[in-house]
Amino acid sequence: MDELKNIIAQQRAELDSELPLEGDFERFMAKWDEEESDSSKPNVVWWRSRAFVSVAASVAVVLALGFSIDYFSPQKQIVRTYTHYCNEVAAISAQMQIMVTYDKIEELNSIIENIDYESVPLMSILPDEMSDREKLKVVREHYRQKMDGLKNFKVLLTETKINEEL
Repeated sequence: MDELKNIIAQQRAELDSELPLEGDFERFMAKWDEEESDSSKPNVVWWRSRAFVSVAASVAVVLALGFSIDYFSPQKQIVRTYTHYCNEVAAISAQMQIMVTYDKIEELNSIIENIDYESVPLMSILPDEMSDREKLKVVREHYRQKMDGLKNFKVLLTETKINEEL
């Protein structure tokens, strides 16, 4: 193999400058057709289906583990919703702080805090009579609305910043 690489490296200029001989394209296509009609093709299909089955089995195992450790339980989803909301608020706050001058950061943080403020997180004050699925729906809607308000404020801040620059 190394010998072949050496020969190609030595003859690189000639190989790159000459056009293929006439009939080469037909020979290449004939070889291609032979490869496609070869008996190894069913083996490739079998291998692909085997790979699909192994991927499907892996997904099934992950889902089974997820259900067994209550990953998809409504209580866990409520906590994940709240955590996601907090992370989004932090990210948007950081983006907005870049838009304002240093002396306006405290004012901006006060506005964000007013939008985001909860003396007690909603998930801890929902009545016990509600099912976990209902609680999840309420929590998602509540934090979606708060996030929409924060995003709208960011849009207003961006528009104001653009108008000031004009």
